Amino acid sequence: MKKSYSKNSVFVLILIAGIFLFSINVFAVTPPYFTSSGNFAYDVDTNKLSINISSLGLLYYADGTIGIGSTSPTADPLVKTPRGWFELGTDDPTNPLGTHTSNIFNGGLNSNQFGPSAGSTGLFDFRLYDYLTNTRLTAKVNNFTVVQNGLLWEVNVGFNLDNLQNITVNPNSPYSKFINDINALGSNPSGNLYMKFNFGTQPAGFTADTSGSVSSTVSFAPEPVSSILFVTGGVALAFRRYLRKRNQQIS
Repeated sequence: MKKSYSKNSVFVLILIAGIFLFSINVFAVTPPYFTSSGNFAYDVDTNKLSINISSLGLLYYADGTIGIGSTSPTADPLVKTPRGWFELGTDDPTNPLGTHTSNIFNGGLNSNQFGPSAGSTGLFDFRLYDYLTNTRLTAKVNNFTVVQNGLLWEVNVGFNLDNLQNITVNPNSPYSKFINDINALGSNPSGNLYMKFNFGTQPAGFTADTSGSVSSTVSFAPEPVSSILFVTGGVALAFRRYLRKRNQQIS
């Protein structure tokens, strides 16, 4: 009885360790993901945060290769010159920040949680475009809260929020290796949107009119719950095989 108790204890510890290590891996930034940069402006009177993602930066593919901006006919259409971009919330082509400007709104006084309209903190749209202005992917952004982290102002610190939901890949041409990587993740992938705001010499935070630059990383992964169940089952199966082999050796 004591021996059985010891085995069960070891099993539980290994199972917990396996899930913990997998969780760290899921929340790390792993391919496929892309980077981007742009600028922003905040209007305290309207609570409007205007973000202009001028272009996508680098594409990090699942096989470890990197897609860079190029005029080559074989370049990925997401970064082929003049490159793709993404938008949040509502499109605003009249905004002086640029033609790729989108608007979201502060949910309340100094709340730093943003939504689709003033006073709202609900879901809002995410749209990814290629260089031909085709919409290649849409999603809903959840929990877009800007947090002060030392000198940094960030959204989704640590990439530990599944804050891109209802991800839908549109079957547009031309072929994109990056979009293909997302399709390979399964029917219900998860996504993480990280953003960092640099206020420069402007007032930091969203309590006054301000502006600055913004950088982002958008990553994609298989559905978290199904993946954790898969790893949990794998850990359990491996340990059972180990015990069976060990018992055979002892007997």
